Amino acid sequence: MLTFYSKTLYSPPRRWGSVVFVLFSLVFSSEAFAARARFEDFSGVDHRFDTGYSYRKYADSVHEAATYDLVVPDAEKDKDAQNALVDEEKNIDEWRYQRDFNYAATYRSNIMGVRNDPRGDIIHNYAGVFGMTRRGKRNFVEMFYNLGYSHQVENEKATALSKSQVTTIGFTLGRLNLTASNTFSPSAAMAAGERTELETATSKRVTAITDTLAVDSNYKVGEKTRAGFSYARNIFYLPVASNSATINSFSTISTTYIPRLSYAITPKLSISAQYAWLFTEFFQGGTLGSKSQTPAISLTGRLTPKLSFSGQVSYVSLQYADSQIPDANNPTFQFSLTRKLTEKIAGTLSTTRSTTENFDSLTGSIQQNSTYYGVDLTWNVRPRLSFDFGGSVGFQSSDGLLVTAVDPDNPTLTFTRAMETQNYEWGGTLQWAVRRYASALIGYQRLNNNGSFKGGEFDEHRILSSVNAKF
Repeated sequence: MLTFYSKTLYSPPRRWGSVVFVLFSLVFSSEAFAARARFEDFSGVDHRFDTGYSYRKYADSVHEAATYDLVVPDAEKDKDAQNALVDEEKNIDEWRYQRDFNYAATYRSNIMGVRNDPRGDIIHNYAGVFGMTRRGKRNFVEMFYNLGYSHQVENEKATALSKSQVTTIGFTLGRLNLTASNTFSPSAAMAAGERTELETATSKRVTAITDTLAVDSNYKVGEKTRAGFSYARNIFYLPVASNSATINSFSTISTTYIPRLSYAITPKLSISAQYAWLFTEFFQGGTLGSKSQTPAISLTGRLTPKLSFSGQVSYVSLQYADSQIPDANNPTFQFSLTRKLTEKIAGTLSTTRSTTENFDSLTGSIQQNSTYYGVDLTWNVRPRLSFDFGGSVGFQSSDGLLVTAVDPDNPTLTFTRAMETQNYEWGGTLQWAVRRYASALIGYQRLNNNGSFKGGEFDEHRILSSVNAKF
């Protein structure tokens, strides 16, 4: 088996529409729109390493925020925002409680992602959230505890129990806003995905302990100018008690520093620049540690009353602790264009290019480039009923890597080729907000994977149903 290490070099932060999105998530998710659903989010397993997951997450979040901004009239958004602020004023210096429960059942026709003899299974997932928040005039604190459990009908051993605690505090000091948050997960089931070095002969998932500390500052320089600085420290530990010693050796700690500057060209259009430093070290040392520098510039906002744009261009420069491993320099980007087609329909075209680094025991360091193109449509059928449709195509290639493999249909034949794959995905969801405190959805997704070798090809159908209740 070809084994290599893969990690994302740089994933630029998305700040456009953050305030609108927060209000949307907390106040309006049960009204005009429901939160967009990714099938992986209902499995009880973290799929951040899966091929195409980061693109799908980006495309969904941008389309969701832009659709809300374009379809909902400004007067209505202002009114709802004002009502939310009034509600906050009523509960100033008081604890507020949030209880959320979600149940989902997902059918997957090819749960192992294999070409021959695919096996289907049903995943039941139960997830609960308990939260406490308190806001003062110039400060706030939020504490949330998340607990999830999932199991498969056919493969009863493939159960996953996940839990995490998120604590956030914030202060306002004149023109300066400070926020600090910590997310700790003592048990997180993660799919190996593209990180095939985390696979074993019997499992394609690992159990990890993660802890992320994030500190952010935002300073109002002038009416149109903002300056900020972000710091993050992430611990990704794979305990031997739950994984093999080999997998444990891929445990890492990473630190990120990002200064940034933004300028509002118009009330609804802004430009920003940032420079990110990322330092990654392995718990057991070695030569795979690295440091990267990534300058980026972005333009986000509304171009016309019916058209919005979000784009970012960056350049990754990567150096390894081992001078024998060549440096890597790669441009990356992400763009999306959203248009209001009718009073109830909005569509988004999006594309991204990202780079991951891989370490193969035979060929040394290689770079894997992923480029995705996609389209998303949202139809607000009724105030509490919406239909979402989306599709994408992705291309992955690994520079400098040639692999020799046997033809699974004819063992007498072998092929030596570059590692390249193509991913096709499309599907839709129907979401119904029954009440402000209850919602339901059903969805269908089709995936198709092609590659340089037949062994990497597979096809899969997914069907999802879910109910959510808030207390």
